[in-house]
Amino acid sequence: MELFYFVLPAPNVEKSKAFFTKVFGWKGYGGGQGGHVDCTNTPCGLGGDVNEVYFTTLDLPKTLEKVLAHGGTIVKETENFVGKAAHCQDNQGVHLWFQEPSADPHIREHALNPKRGSANGDLFFFSMPAPEEAKALDFYGGVMGWTFDEKKAKGGMGVQNTVGPSGGLSVGNAKSQYPSLWFRVDSAEETLRLVKEAGGKGEIFEAPEGIMSQCEDDQGVEFGIVQPAPGY
Repeated sequence: MELFYFVLPAPNVEKSKAFFTKVFGWKGYGGGQGGHVDCTNTPCGLGGDVNEVYFTTLDLPKTLEKVLAHGGTIVKETENFVGKAAHCQDNQGVHLWFQEPSADPHIREHALNPKRGSANGDLFFFSMPAPEEAKALDFYGGVMGWTFDEKKAKGGMGVQNTVGPSGGLSVGNAKSQYPSLWFRVDSAEETLRLVKEAGGKGEIFEAPEGIMSQCEDDQGVEFGIVQPAPGY
């Protein structure tokens, strides 16, 4: 099951647009709330209060049956021009959405042929909190059909069988009920300079995946940046 869309919180959408335009060069804002970004390989938006991730399903009722069978809950269901969607929580209370795309050709093309971002400002990685490893493997394996690599330092487990944006589990992370989002950049040092110039903050560190920083924007919204190491 692939990532369809994601949303970064934006207490003030206009401030968020100015910040991410400066930091990532995002442009083309639109949509009903004015925060849709259409210049990234994985379409995304700015708005709301928390990180949101939407995963593609071609049969929403069947997916929701699996959510319940694996200990998750359904918070609400919605429908608009994009299609039918459902806000759920997994079997440990982590929030996620499922999106069944409408018949619109552009929307279905994106849903059926997701792209893995390779440009500055594209999504690099999404991480789902997983307080208990066994429960997370049962839910995400059973509902999403995901398979995982071996657990790495800090409890990271990457999804092996996606063709769109990369993702994984943050095993042992009980601090959040929402996914974290990390963005690919050409230069972590230069991007962090722009973050700070725009009123945000962060500090550089190195990991096997590359040179990274967990940042905050000028409204306190958390996000990560990664200058990928060779092979990533």
